[in-house]
Amino acid sequence: MIKGVFVTGTDTAIGKTVVSAWLVRALDGDYWKPVQTGLAEDTGDSATVRALSALPDDRFHAPVHELQAALSPQEAARREGVEIVLDG
Repeated sequence: MIKGVFVTGTDTAIGKTVVSAWLVRALDGDYWKPVQTGLAEDTGDSATVRALSALPDDRFHAPVHELQAALSPQEAARREGVEIVLDG
């Protein structure tokens, strides 16, 4: 049984969000993006995955960190004075 899938890519606008929506729908899974960046420019990937997958809201888990800058998580956090901690 699959416990998790990690979707990654090296650039923006290469399809990570669309692939994530397809996977969560095809695997009947949940969606979690632990660090969301770029919120100053749009609503974020979770909203897009939710709309594309048409799954109920309870299948989506809030990010641990939400950052405004549309940069890598590390750089957005540095600029916003945030320390990224994901281990609870």
